[in-house]
Amino acid sequence: MGKRFKYMRAVPLSYEQQGMVWFTCQTYRRQPQEVQAKIRAICTRIGGGDGMKRKAILTYMTTRASWRECCDRFFISDATLDRLRRAFYTEWR
Repeated sequence: MGKRFKYMRAVPLSYEQQGMVWFTCQTYRRQPQEVQAKIRAICTRIGGGDGMKRKAILTYMTTRASWRECCDRFFISDATLDRLRRAFYTEWR
């Protein structure tokens, strides 16, 4: 089963705004260079310089990789990936 967009009440963006962010990221390869650079920059900022966290959130947001796959592949906890995902949405503005 593929990933689906899930609204997060803890994020200070509307349902529509969160959906726009999610679907923009899921179509990463089709986005203009500026949008791709914005996504990578947000991942770098919220990853705190840690390569594994940066790669995990970039992979989760821009590919069809599952939550579990990202946690296992990049050796991070569910709580860490959840924190990164919330921070990603907040930083998008």
